[in-house]
Amino acid sequence: MYTRIKIKRLIFLRILLGSFVLAGAFFLLLSLYIDGV
Repeated sequence: MYTRIKIKRLIFLRILLGSFVLAGAFFLLLSLYIDGV
């Protein structure tokens, strides 16, 4: 039971981290595009 909760937490953290990385890359591209224009 405990290990299942641990795995769920790991998956949740991985998704959270992935979304942060995607958001960071998106904002970086957006700022570069605005600087270019």
